[in-house]
Amino acid sequence: MKSDVLIKFGSYELTKNMDLIESPDFSILPLSDTELEESENDKKLSLKFQMESDDFVQSRDELALALYGKKENKLTISIFENRYWLMSVEDSTSFVRSMDSRDTIDVEIEFKLSKNRSFSTVIETFSTKLNSENVLEFEINNSGTVPVPVDYRIKLKKESGFIGLVSEYGAMQFGLVNEADGTMVESDKSKQLTNNINGNFDNWTNGTTFYQDQNKKSVTTMSANATYGLGILPASFSNTANSNFFGAIKEISLSESARNWYLWAQAWFETGRMGQTGMWTLAIVDEQNKPIAAYILRKGDTTGNKAQCYFWLNGKIVKTFDFTASYWEKDNPYGSESKNARRNPFDIRKEGNRVRFFWRGSYYYYTDSAIENVKASKVQFFVGQFKGRNTSTQKVTHMYISNLAFTKLNVETWRDDPNRFPNNSEIFISGSETLLYLNEMPRPDDEIRGSTWFKVPPGLTTVQLLLSDFAEVETATAELRREYL
Repeated sequence: MKSDVLIKFGSYELTKNMDLIESPDFSILPLSDTELEESENDKKLSLKFQMESDDFVQSRDELALALYGKKENKLTISIFENRYWLMSVEDSTSFVRSMDSRDTIDVEIEFKLSKNRSFSTVIETFSTKLNSENVLEFEINNSGTVPVPVDYRIKLKKESGFIGLVSEYGAMQFGLVNEADGTMVESDKSKQLTNNINGNFDNWTNGTTFYQDQNKKSVTTMSANATYGLGILPASFSNTANSNFFGAIKEISLSESARNWYLWAQAWFETGRMGQTGMWTLAIVDEQNKPIAAYILRKGDTTGNKAQCYFWLNGKIVKTFDFTASYWEKDNPYGSESKNARRNPFDIRKEGNRVRFFWRGSYYYYTDSAIENVKASKVQFFVGQFKGRNTSTQKVTHMYISNLAFTKLNVETWRDDPNRFPNNSEIFISGSETLLYLNEMPRPDDEIRGSTWFKVPPGLTTVQLLLSDFAEVETATAELRREYL
């Protein structure tokens, strides 16, 4: 005897040698949503069969072997295609020989449902697509009759600091949204931003405002050549600006700003006769055109040859040296004797809030917290005369820079910080377990407090997949197993 309805418990075919004699009661709807979610319940399904067998004992033993000790297994009934119930066998199973026929056996098996629903044997898969806002989305179609959990498989091509899954029914987040791909860090490397040698200052332009002291006005232009360097003024010019100092401005805008920097140059500051006057200033300016530091050579003595060197830092003079603006090196570190022997360099170095100046073989250090994070963006050079003095015979004869180099120190480099979900990682987010796996390892601590493990109800549900803006997805799929009342 073989039934036209195929019923299997696990791998054992119950209807192989027996047929149903009574239609089962499939009215196993839950009484409430709470009962639907309960893992333990008292719902039962009773199946009654009639078996034809000429060996009562063998048939009994075969059925007992198939059912005994099976605490839970899949029960499938062919009229419910591609579905199964999770059931266990109750102790009240009966196996009774009919009194009317020795080959006829009445069999009743009572099953207890582990859960108040059946499950599809097919796992459906849904891929992502980009929406109009360039966000990855899953369009999930649940064609079952109850809400179900969803599993997500994500393979990253490029790392991500977080993963988010968002729908109208809730949101789950793993990792931190503000986790960065990397950090710009200062290194021990340097980068030269300008290097002007042999009087070649072609990459400098005429300036209009001298930010270290705006009383130093531009009324003419300066030029440069290999013999003198930068600072060559016309033979004569007048104070058309009626300013305290008048002359010319040259400047260079650096190709990139520099928080830490080193300026090296060679100066020439020397009179041709007693009583000449003049102003020579090299200044470093920040991104807001505010001066950071300056090296000033000044001669205001109208009768003798006394001059000064000033170290200027963030709005004030921090050091003054007197010298004689003569030819001789013993009197003047920036006279012709020093220049001809190439012993006329000076430098300024800034690292954070500390600035170092050079004078006659010694370094002088100053700190100012206000400039710690200020970045240089421009270098300016002014040469000129004092108000009320002529420029033909009374101006200092030599006021030049022959060579100059500006170097960015501790150049920032990109440090790739390791992210929570690395390159080529495989993430499995199990909705049924409410747990994330990274490369097959469980990661419960990645879940952010407040996440809602939502289920998708029958019908269409849109779920957005959110990642760090630097992440790149290789593949992403959502998987669900339909469930039925």
